[in-house]
Amino acid sequence: MGNQQEGSKSYRIIRGILLAAVLLAAGALGWRATQSGGEIQPAMFPPSYEVTQHARVEIDIQGMDCLMCAAGLQNHLRALPGVLKAEVSYQDKRALVEFNPMVVDRAQLEKAIEKAGLKVAGVISHN
Repeated sequence: MGNQQEGSKSYRIIRGILLAAVLLAAGALGWRATQSGGEIQPAMFPPSYEVTQHARVEIDIQGMDCLMCAAGLQNHLRALPGVLKAEVSYQDKRALVEFNPMVVDRAQLEKAIEKAGLKVAGVISHN
């Protein structure tokens, strides 16, 4: 009878340790259960950020003399906070940029292009 009680006690301890490990792992991954219905959502992103619309612009650029200029500008644009996607075409002399307007605006994109030593010749918005 003593062995059975010790086995039951060991089982409860192991079960408690496993439950704690699962909860710690879930917390480390940033997941939480919401109050309504136990639905799982990422804890690090409040619901207001999930509905953000992205903006797209095509920017005509003057002054790109080589492929390296285009590649450098593309990397420069991609490094800006809020820029989700940037594709610069040397052949078309154009940049296509997708961005979060709550973080960066079109004027900041144009300023970054001019800071790279190029000139903005025109902008077409795609919303």
